[in-house]
Amino acid sequence: MPAPLFIDYLIHFCGKEKTPRQAQAVLESILRRKKFIPSPCPLFDDPDKALERKGLQAWPNMVCFTDLRFQDLHLHVKKFGPYGIALKKGSKPAARCNPVYYVEVGSLAQRNSHRLTEGIDHLLELQQNGKLPKDWDFPRLLKEFDDRRIASFQDIKTRDENEWRFIGNDKRDVLDFAPADVRFLLVETWSQALRWNRRLNSPRTRHLAPYGRAGVMAIPVELILGSPPDHSA
Repeated sequence: MPAPLFIDYLIHFCGKEKTPRQAQAVLESILRRKKFIPSPCPLFDDPDKALERKGLQAWPNMVCFTDLRFQDLHLHVKKFGPYGIALKKGSKPAARCNPVYYVEVGSLAQRNSHRLTEGIDHLLELQQNGKLPKDWDFPRLLKEFDDRRIASFQDIKTRDENEWRFIGNDKRDVLDFAPADVRFLLVETWSQALRWNRRLNSPRTRHLAPYGRAGVMAIPVELILGSPPDHSA
């Protein structure tokens, strides 16, 4: 029977450009506070700021996930590091996340999208100048919808990442979760996994023990990939 194209969890990776100690500290802090805090991220790779100047770039607050299968994680681990936390796709926090919409950067579709945003901004400007009823909430709701729509865009060159996002409307938006919402943790080595699993099941680590009671386990990337990941690139 062929493996399913999609799986029942979303993985957030937290080890990009970090040492093993730093990445595990970030992972533990996420577990301790039971929430993901969005941060501003550019939608597209734009080293010379050309997209920024054309108004095609945006920096929404987001938390990124992937629903790649284990056998497809090789490149993802190489890019983002071997540490992460997986949410059950049927959980309440996962229901607040959505798959991204992949677009060709600079394409007609993206330019038309920008024109739509300009039209919505003009509608708001008309309302602010008293040319539309002040109590009409449609322009505001349309703007909120458009901000979320734009924040879901991603460069089609990265479509092999199967990205999902939680989008924060403002700085107060966070993605809360409970231990029962977590499927598993990812760490790099067998020895790290053994150490994490001992701590998850020890009553002395009070902030981690609820995850152990919920059946959460740390899985070594060495087991998934069959060998230690290559960090040479």
